Amino acid sequence: MFWDIVWRRRFGKTDVYRTGKSKKSVLIVPSGINNAFPITTVKMIIPLLKYKLTKKEKYIKETALFMAIKEDILDKDTLDMVKDSFDHVKTKVGMPSNVNKKLMQQCKAPTLIMAAEKDCLFPAQKVLSRAKRIIPNNTAHMLKGCGHMHMLPEPEKKMIVDFLSV
Repeated sequence: MFWDIVWRRRFGKTDVYRTGKSKKSVLIVPSGINNAFPITTVKMIIPLLKYKLTKKEKYIKETALFMAIKEDILDKDTLDMVKDSFDHVKTKVGMPSNVNKKLMQQCKAPTLIMAAEKDCLFPAQKVLSRAKRIIPNNTAHMLKGCGHMHMLPEPEKKMIVDFLSV
């Protein structure tokens, strides 16, 4: 029997539990494996605070650009989604806690982990390094040149399909 570990946010904390239902897992830009230091998000928080105070949309773009790295990803729909998130979604300040190593080692299902090289919140170098140590039977892949917000490149889409098809 395969076991799978599922993360979910509830009441401001991260819960990890076994489902026993999945035969394979794909984690894309996963939080809670090894998060960035909170101080690294200061560059994002300043334009966000400016937006909250002034409601000037140029600050939404500044905030999103910190996460996206590349401006071409920030089309109108994406910026509208970011704006709506900041305007209408109550978000908890701070990072989710990192998952427990013993719990993650219970995940026996083959797991593909994709993390973005330039992710300001969950950097690939930290995420993939820890994931390799705590998640058995994993395949780790760095999304080169990508930030937290990105368009999944075609080769990586194919990698996911191939991984799930085998």
